[in-house]
Amino acid sequence: MDRAGEISLLKTLLHYLDTKTTCMATAPWRNEVTAFTCPERHEREQEILIRKRPLVMGLSCDWPKPGAYRTEDYAGVPILTVRGSDGKLRAFLNVCRHRGAKVAQGCGNAGAFTCPYHGWTYGNDGLLPSTKAITSASCTRNRSAASWSTMSGTSPRSGATSVSCSGAPSSTGCAARRRVSGT
Repeated sequence: MDRAGEISLLKTLLHYLDTKTTCMATAPWRNEVTAFTCPERHEREQEILIRKRPLVMGLSCDWPKPGAYRTEDYAGVPILTVRGSDGKLRAFLNVCRHRGAKVAQGCGNAGAFTCPYHGWTYGNDGLLPSTKAITSASCTRNRSAASWSTMSGTSPRSGATSVSCSGAPSSTGCAARRRVSGT
């Protein structure tokens, strides 16, 4: 918006405040029923309105001690937020990299999270120090560098903790690695 447009808009808004009125449409607005029932529109709205914006997960005090965790599901993205042993608060996709199974349910306190299928165990720092029954060469390659799929996040001075789901898949299978969140 150019400067003249901004000034015009502000004058209009100030007029509404002074006269205690608002902008009135010439006729009632009618939404088609499909605006509320269309699955494709629902998916687009989730992508634009939820996944591309930071999501407030809670206050940093909601995870008071190392190992404290909570799981959430936002717009089809399973999220696990956990305070690591080092005191840092992190958010991960709540899925095992191997088969996509959820590694945690609800909330509680844990030092590690284990996949129910093959026993892959992730530390609360997101690293994968332990795997059991891995036979595929592609699974064992770079095991020391393997970790959970992390999500970017912040924990500013206000104590509010948020994560961004931008780029996170809605299905549980994910190979993309993202940056570890803040404090």
